[in-house]
Amino acid sequence: MKNVSIFKKLRAVLMFTFISTASLLQAAETVELCTAIDGSGSIDFSDFQLQVEGLAKAIKEPSIVPQNSRVTLSVVQFSSGVRVEVPSTLIDSQATADTVAAQVRAMRQLTNGTNIPNAIDACTQQFGFTTDKQVIDVSTDGQSSGSPSDASNRAIAAGVDVINALGVGSGINVDELRSMVRPQPASEFPEKGFVYITPSFNDYAKAIKSKMAAETGQLLAVECTQIPKTECKGLVELYFRTKGYYWKEGWSAEQTHCDWKGVTCQDGHITQIDLSANKLKGTIPPSMGYYFSELSSLNLAGNQLSGSIPSSLGHFSQLQTLALNNNQFNGSIPSSIGNLKQLQTLNLNDNQLSGFIPKSLEKLQQLQRFNISNNQLTGMFPAFLNNSNQRVSFDLSGNEIIVGTAICPNVADIPQSECNALVHLYNNTDGKNWKDNTGWNVTNTPCDQMSGWKGVSCSDGHVTKLNLSKNNLCGDIPLSLINLSEIHSIDLQNNHLTASDPKLMAWLKAKDSAWVENQTECISITESTPTTESTPTTESTDDADKLSTTTLITIGSAAIAIIGLAFLFLL
Repeated sequence: MKNVSIFKKLRAVLMFTFISTASLLQAAETVELCTAIDGSGSIDFSDFQLQVEGLAKAIKEPSIVPQNSRVTLSVVQFSSGVRVEVPSTLIDSQATADTVAAQVRAMRQLTNGTNIPNAIDACTQQFGFTTDKQVIDVSTDGQSSGSPSDASNRAIAAGVDVINALGVGSGINVDELRSMVRPQPASEFPEKGFVYITPSFNDYAKAIKSKMAAETGQLLAVECTQIPKTECKGLVELYFRTKGYYWKEGWSAEQTHCDWKGVTCQDGHITQIDLSANKLKGTIPPSMGYYFSELSSLNLAGNQLSGSIPSSLGHFSQLQTLALNNNQFNGSIPSSIGNLKQLQTLNLNDNQLSGFIPKSLEKLQQLQRFNISNNQLTGMFPAFLNNSNQRVSFDLSGNEIIVGTAICPNVADIPQSECNALVHLYNNTDGKNWKDNTGWNVTNTPCDQMSGWKGVSCSDGHVTKLNLSKNNLCGDIPLSLINLSEIHSIDLQNNHLTASDPKLMAWLKAKDSAWVENQTECISITESTPTTESTPTTESTDDADKLSTTTLITIGSAAIAIIGLAFLFLL
């Protein structure tokens, strides 16, 4: 019984450890937002109250400030000096939001002058710089007594991502605000680094809501009327997880879901999502596959997405196109992809995927295009490419996949006997170490001008020319080369080749061939190693995600502390 009790305690503590660590990880993804409120004497008491109430209401609304530990909020009031009204607070519930709103409503106006640099400096000091994004939001009705641009430069140098401004009324200096915001040049609302102008404090509440919604990436305020609420939730989750505030072309709370960039709706459902080449960062939501029941195409190619490909994507029962290529995905290809029985195009090339190709993909009977080139995949040639009822165009290059003659049943350009002869040549002459082996054994289109095999030329469905001169071929030319029945030109000069079979020698002499038997030592082709140090390039401050070393140390230390407490608890 004692053992059972200990087991229950251990299970409870481990669960607590998991949840606590997960919470820390989630906190590390929050947006740090500091709102600086003008309390100078140029603002009437009634207008100051409108400003305070508008900010308080915005903070209380989860459609503006999410209450799931994604936003850390601080508020400062500035005039000639500055006062921190709300220290940095993680908004993790409605109760927390209500408390912060009450603190804002309790603000008492400072009066006197307008020193915006003080506000920027105070906000910078509120940030922990352990999150993806820091935003300083300055609201004012006048012009500064100091240089806001100098303070902005100090803030950016300290690690602040974005400084935005909200100007109220007719007394503002718009040029000053535009010089203050970062990044430069100042862009129009709702892009980052923007100046938003509102005519009076009567409109302040609406202005601050729109502004904060843009800064937090919060789109929940958009009424979900055209599609199921689950699909609306999925879009918002995708926006947040892929850092929509950094997108090249973002989504606006002024539009409906079906009008958003890259979203196609039909018959009351989202059928296509195309956000290719749109500067998406972060990860795909783990539950992505559960949101969209009628999705036929998902294209997130050409972005900066990382992490693993969620297994939930296997629930897209209607999916025909999945394009995740040209990103930074790692881990293995989920076996659940084999459940996409309608899938016709699967592009996963140019990522950092590793492991084996799942056997489950043999169930993709509708597959027509399959590209996994330029990853770190290993193992044998995928048997499903031979078993498929429909011929598949594929590219396996840039991996460590063992192909051999298994590829030839999928080659339609030339007879299988000719394909086998080329593969034998490749294997016999150390094709892996050729100077240029582009396409060989990894595409099933040896004759294609774009994706074909280096040095192979074809005509009327046969190999007619072979030019592999100066390409570091090393070994014995195979007898099977004589199966290239229609070839009339062979150039294998300046390699390291032998030809031991008399029948082969006679065949070569009968062709327009150029080669010289060369038994010198073969050359191993390896990547050169730089001899001088190089300076790595980095993204600009406004584009770079900053999950700092401090964050990782904090998470690790907290996790260790929690595990330590677990052992003490067991004792």
